[in-house]
Amino acid sequence: MNNVVSGAVNLGTGIRIGIALAAIPVTGGLSIALVAGGTLFWGLYGGEISDKVGMFAEEVIFD
Repeated sequence: MNNVVSGAVNLGTGIRIGIALAAIPVTGGLSIALVAGGTLFWGLYGGEISDKVGMFAEEVIFD
């Protein structure tokens, strides 16, 4: 269960980063900074966040 929820969190984040990349022409390049910042943040802390969310979901369902 933990891996499923962690994977879903990672998928959702990846989709959001992809949407921000697609918005680059519309935002005049502003989303480049948002994508870079979001990618850096997720690269540094994403594993911990998705693990904590997965553990919480596992505790709620099985405990």
